[in-house]
Amino acid sequence: MKPAVRRLAVALVITSAGALPVFLTSALVLQIAADLGFEIERLGIAVGLYFVAGVFSSLLMGRLSERIGAAAALRLGGVLSALCLVLVSVVDSFGALCACLFLGGICNALCQPAANLYVTRGISAGRRGLALALKQSAIPAATMLGGLAVPLIALTVGWRWAFVGAAAAALVTAMLIPPVVVPARAANVDDEGRAPLLAMLLLAATVGLGAAGANCLASFAVAGAVRIGIGDGAAGWLVAAGSALAVLTRIALGHRADRKGAGHLLMVRLMLVCGTFGALGLATNSIPLFVSAVPMVFSFGWGWPGLFNLAVIKHNPTAPGAATGFTQTGTYLGAALGPMLFGLVADRVGWDLAWTLVPAFFGLGAIAATLARHQLLRWLAAATMLPPK
Repeated sequence: MKPAVRRLAVALVITSAGALPVFLTSALVLQIAADLGFEIERLGIAVGLYFVAGVFSSLLMGRLSERIGAAAALRLGGVLSALCLVLVSVVDSFGALCACLFLGGICNALCQPAANLYVTRGISAGRRGLALALKQSAIPAATMLGGLAVPLIALTVGWRWAFVGAAAAALVTAMLIPPVVVPARAANVDDEGRAPLLAMLLLAATVGLGAAGANCLASFAVAGAVRIGIGDGAAGWLVAAGSALAVLTRIALGHRADRKGAGHLLMVRLMLVCGTFGALGLATNSIPLFVSAVPMVFSFGWGWPGLFNLAVIKHNPTAPGAATGFTQTGTYLGAALGPMLFGLVADRVGWDLAWTLVPAFFGLGAIAATLARHQLLRWLAAATMLPPK
């Protein structure tokens, strides 16, 4: 196996391992809730805590990755994620589940920047779009695995074994990460080449709102499908199919980005707009509309993060790690608040109104992307008018 391919493979597996605690829990919530004795609407609290942990630890974990090196950080993230998955497999209460997911959020906050550093430093600029797309495919891949775990594991040998199997895969992969030479931190990084703060805040808002909508779907798609009359196994297959489509979309957009080299934020905005209209079908009690909406929302609403990260890196060439760490905080914040709000609305008002939050998040994300692009264009235009040093 070529070194670049092996690097992508281990980064994909470890990033998936960091995301599996929350997405396996979301997919298997019906079985877990029945076993532990809690209402499925409380899933939003557990999922929210996972991403809240990421909000507070993302910047620290990013600095840790740079300090100890990408390979060591990735290995540590894999081992800790395996430990978290094992702990989830033995919980006996909702409170213990929440504590494990909070720990999982910290592990994921380490896996993400470690994988970004591990991939970006060793991939040429001409192939970076596809590389980042493959790495970002780990999240929908984790959701796909969660969906498959419903009919293949949870309904056969029990939900706990799904976490044990995921832990074993993460641990084995962590032990196989090769000791590569990756710069611990970029030298002579200054403020030159960094996008302005307002643009970065708008970019963080874009990805945060997108993550809020996508994680509402990923967290509640199985429970929502069962609620309107779809069987447990069929709901799992539906989520797996939608997640697989999101993976293919991310890869296709990454390949396109390497060929086009521009217009990344325009494509992000278009994807969010399409996701907005596709998500309207979730707010109905119609099985055909729900079944058609799920893969559409997974594809359009969740198919663009790799392309988004490429746009952030392109506009912050001297500090790509710091820039993506900044916007990743927005991702965690949106991913935490979205499911929490969804669970609250579903519990207090009803599922139909809760599902309208998904298109609302995507629509606001499209507006934020438009404003961010406008700010970046103004900044680039001003930069070209400055006299050379």
